[in-house]
Order: sequence, then C-alpha cells, then structure tokens
Amino acid sequence: MSVEKELFKLHNSLKVQVERHVFDPARESVILVNGALATTASFGQTIKYLGERYNVICFDLPYAG
Repeated sequence: MSVEKELFKLHNSLKVQVERHVFDPARESVILVNGALATTASFGQTIKYLGERYNVICFDLPYAG
C-alpha cells in the first residue's frame, strides 16, 4: 500500500489536506470525511478494514477539527 498526501490551497484561502491510500489501482475508491473533532488519523482502523476491498481517500480541513 502506498500513501499519497497532498495539501490543496483553494481560492478563498482555505487549505484542504487529502490522503490517498492505494492498495490496488484497479479497485474502486471510497472517500472518508472527518468530523469536527477528529483528524484523518482517527480513520486508522477503518482504512485497514476498507483496504481489503477499496482504495481509501481521507479528506481533512487542517485546523478545523
């Protein structure tokens, strides 16, 4: 599994952090969006579980959680 991390700057000065966990490029992907009091690190067990079937994309707004 490879993990790709990117930080996107939007036009209104917001920053969006994205982690893409690629288990198999041929698989479909799912997107996980964190809640107000969480970070993408809280998805650790979920990523392992979903990784058996999907590639996982985690979405986070830095400093919003």
